[in-house]
Amino acid sequence: MTTTLVMAVSLVVLALLFYTVAVWGELVQRTLHGWHVAAFWSGLLCDVAGTWLMFEVAGRVHWNFHTFIGGVGIVIMCVHAVTATFIYLRGNGEARRRFARYGIAAWGAWSIAFASGVVRP
Repeated sequence: MTTTLVMAVSLVVLALLFYTVAVWGELVQRTLHGWHVAAFWSGLLCDVAGTWLMFEVAGRVHWNFHTFIGGVGIVIMCVHAVTATFIYLRGNGEARRRFARYGIAAWGAWSIAFASGVVRP
């Protein structure tokens, strides 16, 4: 395994850790905090960087289910991070409490993308 591939996999695993801790932490705490928002953005940045490195290793984009669902996952993470930022900065207490429901759905969708990369031959 090349160093670049190890870095790519490590970044995507870090994305999983950041995103999981943030989403489930928000659910347990029942409100959106600043550290959740920071972890959402950290997960997104790690995922984008890891994905970019994987494309570098592959030399080209191989269009398949994982590529498609991975792209969808990144878009979902991006929308989630942007929305979390706006709600944290401008939302009321009720919006902060209700946002966790969307986080679980976003995490579930992103987890499918993550798992589809793990089980690929």
